[in-house]
Amino acid sequence: MDNTTKIREELITQIENYYCQRLTELVDMKMFDDAHSIYEEFAVDVDNPVEWFFIKDVEDDDTETLSIDDQTNR
Repeated sequence: MDNTTKIREELITQIENYYCQRLTELVDMKMFDDAHSIYEEFAVDVDNPVEWFFIKDVEDDDTETLSIDDQTNR
């Protein structure tokens, strides 16, 4: 397993653990609609939820960008 694959597997595990913890908390609080909503966002393809999409890191190319504050104050 190369380093990129290992990092991706670790990220997937962290994401899965977070969602599982959050779903458990919501169900424990009897917030079933909220738990169901989060599940639907997490499991995009309910029939085949095994594919993940990773966006390649974007390096800083020294182009000027506007912050949210700059955009809202114009």
